[in-house]
Amino acid sequence: MSAKRSGARSKRSQRISEWLQPVQEPRSEPPLSRERIVATAVELLDARGVDGLTMRGLADRLGSGVMSLYWHVDNKEDVFDLALDSVLEYRGSPQI
Repeated sequence: MSAKRSGARSKRSQRISEWLQPVQEPRSEPPLSRERIVATAVELLDARGVDGLTMRGLADRLGSGVMSLYWHVDNKEDVFDLALDSVLEYRGSPQI
């Protein structure tokens, strides 16, 4: 019977020890900002095309979580609009 209790204790201590693991070091990337998101989105669009830009891929490239992006942009469509604005601003107004 004591062996059974010992097994129960070890399972419980395993659950508790998961909470006591060391905290991960903060990332060395600069803080997430709308400007960084847009610049990275432009890079991804250039490299992979429109179909290659996903919020998950963008977050991974930025070293962030997907939900963190939504503090800075409304949705994927917003990212496209901001990226397009950024490219047009860089290239200047079209000459008609």
